[in-house]
Amino acid sequence: MKIALHHTRFGTTGGSEGYLAVLVRRLLEKGHQVHVFTPRVVGDRIPPGLHVHLLKTARFPHWRKVLSFA
Repeated sequence: MKIALHHTRFGTTGGSEGYLAVLVRRLLEKGHQVHVFTPRVVGDRIPPGLHVHLLKTARFPHWRKVLSFA
């Protein structure tokens, strides 16, 4: 199955970022094709097989950057 996920940043540390990294790893282990759309990658540990798509976001305060995903 092809699965697309998005987050304001992708990495292995942090609350929701760590949860997303674990979710991605488990989906890949089950054989799914996973794509993550994000404007920022933190760290250099991208699991093999993961497709990361970097997005451009507006240079605004955090609450306005979220609107870039709309």
